[in-house]
Amino acid sequence: MGDTRAALWDSGHDEPVLVNQRALIDKVLARYSGEFTVFRELLQNSDDAAASTAEIHFYTQAYRDRLQSGFESLDPEDTFMRPLSFPDIDIQPLVQWTFRNDGMPFRDEDWNRLKKIAEGNPDEQKIGAFGVGFYSVFSVTDEPLVQSGSQWMQFYWKNNGDQLYIKRGDHSSTPGIAPSGSPWTVFNMPLRVPLPFPGVPVEIAHFLAASSTFMINLRDVSVHLDGYCLARVQRDVATSTSLAIPTNLIPKTSQMEIVSIHSSNIKITAHVIRWMYLAEKSSWIMPMGWELEGYLDLFLKLFVFIHALVQVPELPPPFPELPPAMLETLESSITLTAYSAKIDVSLKQKLLTELERATKKRPPASCSYSLIYTGKDDYDKSKLTSEEQLGDVFKGLRADLNESGAAKIFIGHATSQSTGFGGHVAARFMPTVERESVDLVDQNVSQWNKELLQIGGVLARCVYDTQMLALQSKHLDAKSRGTGEEVDEDTLRSLEAHSVHIMRFFSFYSTTPSPVVGLDMEEAFFSCSGDGSILVMSTAGVRSSREVRCYDPMINSFMKDFPLLPLSLSENATEMIGSLRHRRMLQEVSLEDATAGLSDRILTEHEMVKCLEWRIALDKGKDIRSHKVLAHVKFLEAAMFIHSHDKQSGANEIVSLATIKTFITRNGNIPSDLPLPLHTLPYTASNRFDSNTLRSVFGWDELKLHEWIEYLVGSSTSLPEDQNMAASEVFAEKVLGIIAKAWFTFEKEEKAQIKSILKDKTVIPTQKGLRMPSESYLPSAKQFRDLPIVSLPSDIPIRGGLRNLLEYIGVMRHVSLQVVLDRMIDTGNWDMRDFVRYLIKNRSSLPAIEFGSLRRKAIFPQESRENEDPNSAQKRTLHLLFELYEPLDSIRVLGLPVLDWAKHPWDSRSDEAILLLELGLKSYPDIQTIFDLTMKSEEKIRRAALRYLLDNFNTLYSNKYNRDDFAHLAFVPAVSHDGIHFFSNPNDVFTDPECAVMGFSVVEEDLRDSATYKLGISKHPPIHSIMRILLEKPPSEVETAKKYFEYLSRRTYEFSSGDTEALKDACIIPTTPSGDASEAPRMAKPRECLFTAERETLTFRAHSKLFTFVDFGTKANVFLKECGVKDRPDVEDILTLILEDPPKFLKLVGNVAEYWDQLRYVAAHGKYSADLISRMRGSPFLLGVLRDSSQRGLGTDDQSSEESGRITFTLLKAEQIVIMDDINAYSLFSRFLYVAPEEDRLEKFYERLGSEKLSTLFTEVCHPFDVENAESNTSKELRNLIIERFALFLHERKAYARVSPEWLLEADNFAVRLCGKLWLGRILRFQGKYTSKVHEVSAAAVMERWQGKNRLVLLLSKHNQMDMYDVARSICKVLLVSPKMNDSLLFMTILSTDLRALRRRGYN
Repeated sequence: MGDTRAALWDSGHDEPVLVNQRALIDKVLARYSGEFTVFRELLQNSDDAAASTAEIHFYTQAYRDRLQSGFESLDPEDTFMRPLSFPDIDIQPLVQWTFRNDGMPFRDEDWNRLKKIAEGNPDEQKIGAFGVGFYSVFSVTDEPLVQSGSQWMQFYWKNNGDQLYIKRGDHSSTPGIAPSGSPWTVFNMPLRVPLPFPGVPVEIAHFLAASSTFMINLRDVSVHLDGYCLARVQRDVATSTSLAIPTNLIPKTSQMEIVSIHSSNIKITAHVIRWMYLAEKSSWIMPMGWELEGYLDLFLKLFVFIHALVQVPELPPPFPELPPAMLETLESSITLTAYSAKIDVSLKQKLLTELERATKKRPPASCSYSLIYTGKDDYDKSKLTSEEQLGDVFKGLRADLNESGAAKIFIGHATSQSTGFGGHVAARFMPTVERESVDLVDQNVSQWNKELLQIGGVLARCVYDTQMLALQSKHLDAKSRGTGEEVDEDTLRSLEAHSVHIMRFFSFYSTTPSPVVGLDMEEAFFSCSGDGSILVMSTAGVRSSREVRCYDPMINSFMKDFPLLPLSLSENATEMIGSLRHRRMLQEVSLEDATAGLSDRILTEHEMVKCLEWRIALDKGKDIRSHKVLAHVKFLEAAMFIHSHDKQSGANEIVSLATIKTFITRNGNIPSDLPLPLHTLPYTASNRFDSNTLRSVFGWDELKLHEWIEYLVGSSTSLPEDQNMAASEVFAEKVLGIIAKAWFTFEKEEKAQIKSILKDKTVIPTQKGLRMPSESYLPSAKQFRDLPIVSLPSDIPIRGGLRNLLEYIGVMRHVSLQVVLDRMIDTGNWDMRDFVRYLIKNRSSLPAIEFGSLRRKAIFPQESRENEDPNSAQKRTLHLLFELYEPLDSIRVLGLPVLDWAKHPWDSRSDEAILLLELGLKSYPDIQTIFDLTMKSEEKIRRAALRYLLDNFNTLYSNKYNRDDFAHLAFVPAVSHDGIHFFSNPNDVFTDPECAVMGFSVVEEDLRDSATYKLGISKHPPIHSIMRILLEKPPSEVETAKKYFEYLSRRTYEFSSGDTEALKDACIIPTTPSGDASEAPRMAKPRECLFTAERETLTFRAHSKLFTFVDFGTKANVFLKECGVKDRPDVEDILTLILEDPPKFLKLVGNVAEYWDQLRYVAAHGKYSADLISRMRGSPFLLGVLRDSSQRGLGTDDQSSEESGRITFTLLKAEQIVIMDDINAYSLFSRFLYVAPEEDRLEKFYERLGSEKLSTLFTEVCHPFDVENAESNTSKELRNLIIERFALFLHERKAYARVSPEWLLEADNFAVRLCGKLWLGRILRFQGKYTSKVHEVSAAAVMERWQGKNRLVLLLSKHNQMDMYDVARSICKVLLVSPKMNDSLLFMTILSTDLRALRRRGYN
């Protein structure tokens, strides 16, 4: 491969890769979007050339004509070139731009680099990097002319093509001398087409002011129109001052470090004529056809030039004079502070190499980074000046405090990339080609630029800290000049205003077009401090943000000397404050801050209220524990205030908030004039706040009534007697009244606590003095007069809340039931009905617990049973109520224990019955009890229990009864099939009496209906039980079978397909084939039976010998039909009988002809299952035909004879039989082959089951002798005949042909050759045996390979008369797919018949 490539290389020739320079320049220029791109690039080149002065000149046609008249000087002292009247830019377009500077004249390397595209300035300190800046002039001109020193260079498109050429020469003199004494370098740009004045006129003044900001050498830039100076911008830079880098900052990034910072004031002065401020954008539009002026023939230009040399130009008529005031020069200036940092660069070697590859120059080891800052005073002065004048030349130069995006990144000149804060920056950024954006796409260039962005953020932070430190010095000076520690209000406002200016200047916002710029600079700005803080102005001067908190007016109300952010900063520097808060560099006043401030002072009551208000506001909208518990506790401990307990005596006490736990409210239950616990906040303070607030913030809770009562009871020894509940009935009544008044509003827990406090205290006034609640009774307990009844000193009635209170804490309202029982029931004066009536009457006064105890007391008697002694021991035994039932007859008959009601009439709806049922008396037995009763030995009780269950099933037991739960119990009265009555379980008995014919038991007749829908007893026995009977014990008698089948005919739809398939092959039908009733029945399968009614309609008589005929009546036959008994047999039935025993079937049908009929019937219905086909293939049930007299089979056909002998039929498998599709071959091998009958349907049937065609079983071998290669007349005629007739033959057989008629037409594809004798050998391979036959033929066709392709050769024997059948047969065998004997016969006819006869027969 290598040798081949070298050989190709040596044999080739070289060609250059061409560049369409016009397209290249156009595509580069398409990326330049700025309006003053040409001047921006030329000004940058001037600054790189160390120029101090640069001028831009715009020429109209009239003014350029004067220049071309031979006076090419631009010297303003030239009187001949004095300006014409000021041009009207709306009607006079510009035809030429000229730019000149006084920089260093071009050197040879500069001239060489100028004519090379994309070769930038290799000086690492120069801005130019891509080498396409100069070529921006081609956006307006096609033939720029450059003059510098004593040389000139003209660019032009040769032959107006796509390749750029230059012409270079020497000047006889320089283009002129600048005011600096240096020669001018001039760029003449005759415009491609006339253009209007660029943009709004004042915008070019903006451009010049902005462009001069970061220039290193340029000091004076002006713009002229037809000799009129429109605007002049001069830059004056003061001496720089070295600044110290703030010590708390880290002035470096990963690969760059600020090593020094200098600041200098830059004064930019602009002289702009009034017309510039007032003029609008030129409305001139190029007329049709002017665009052709740029393409005048070179000779025409030369003629105009020569003509101008010999003739004095005729001055054009002057335009209307501009008012003198419009040409008045207006002066304005702005002073900016430039901070320049020297940056040391230490790039990684890989990045250094990649940057040098990308920019064609080595990145600098150090560079300068500048930031323009406008102080507040200069900003205000400049803004005021711009408002007083007509316009603002310095728009965009002063600080951008409104987030307008005016502050830009400068790469020599301003780009479209904003910085994200108030000041411009300039550095050695690597721009995109058009110098409009910072390149953040290229991986390596982006890394360099991001390093510069980050170091720029650090520089911005240094400037910010420098300005803040200056404010700090001013604040300290003001304090030292003032009295005490205070600064006068005017000075303070001035310092705050300057601080707002600084913070707004360095507030970051989203940048465009790339947001990454602002994000990177902002991150570096805030993260470069070592301690994570920043200097901010506070109410105590400039402090670290760690010491200052956000503005909070509430703090000043109780701590006036706390350093806070001034309100003016909070309102006017929101962006910076938001960033500081987001970064947690500035925080709100915290609980810890307030704790520290409170630790050394005691508050007045008013100040404490303010302190509480602040603390509450701190948690407003937050969770109850938004601050740490420890910090909250320390705050409460630090907060101390002076509280006056007794205003009359003036006694004061210092109280700590940490001791306060509770408070009372205006609407509370506790009066403020009664004794209160020491942990309760004084009411004079608590009434100022919402109780929910006190709970959520301080964790205090409203003083609970039980806490207050506990205090009164527990402090009784220290309280005066008239405020002691245990000593004063009046005070006790007052306190009880306070509790009772709010009793219904208390929660259960509160009531329980009050009860727990008072239950063992002597605080209840009674007739026998103060007693404990458990010893006292309400006035309603009148049964015994010696009890201590409650009696209040005020004699007010005891009712409502007071009554509920006394009852709840334990005061009794009645005598206990046990006392009643002891005194009344044991005397024998009352029976059970009397006792129950007493309970009903006094129920409301009985305690619930005592009333409920009746359920657990064995005090209820049982009624004596029939024939039982009423005075027996059982009568005297008392029971728990839930052990007894209602005294009803329906219960008594079940033998269950009932309540003794002393022979009083029982009413289940009476009050007495309702009360007893509530206490536990049973109204009916549960379902388990019922079934326990059904298992009793007494049949009477068993039946009574079942009857009770059925009678009450819908109302009591329907949702409790589940048959499966009681399926093991024999509780159902049933009758067996032979009439015996017994009790059965519900699964073994059924409600349909007809199922008894099959031996099933049924429910007794009077219970059948309810047993079905109440007890869930099945109506019919399940099918699987019926199947078991049919398969294991089928009916052996015809009459019994008829009853079975008639019953089952109603349930045929319940049998599954699997059930019916099983029954089809089961011997379930008793039959008497002879029809003799005395004959013992033979059990038959349904599949073997046919209905007797269809016997005479059978298609084949043989079927009557093959099947059993049955008839059990119309009703029973319905079931048998589902089981497989048919009206007539189908194909599968016939096949099943045949395949079970083919010889037996042949014997049953009687003869071969009938057997053929059965096979034809089977073959005619060709849809068989895969299983049936498999069985047929493996069974010897097909008749094979053998034509040979020496063979004997199952039968012979005496009437079928041929020359070869008789026909023998034998039952064989399909694979043992062949299909005769070649009569010639069969005639040779008939003695060895069993063949299928020659019927299409049977042949297809045999083939489907595995019989092979004879033509596929033998091969032919042709043996010609003495073949003649030359073509004779006989062979030609036969060849032409075959070609002619083959197309007719294939007309309806194209789908089966191996070739087309056109294939035979080709001379090399078909040949006919004569030979001597021609022998044809056939070899038969069948059933693993080989047999061969050889015989002489008149013709044979073979397909041979000749000259690399197939050729058909027809051989004709000269020794035998040509037989057209041999010709047709041999050709069909080769050229047709699966040829048949009829094909050979047809082709023979077509070859042998005259064409006219063929046409008459329809061949065309």
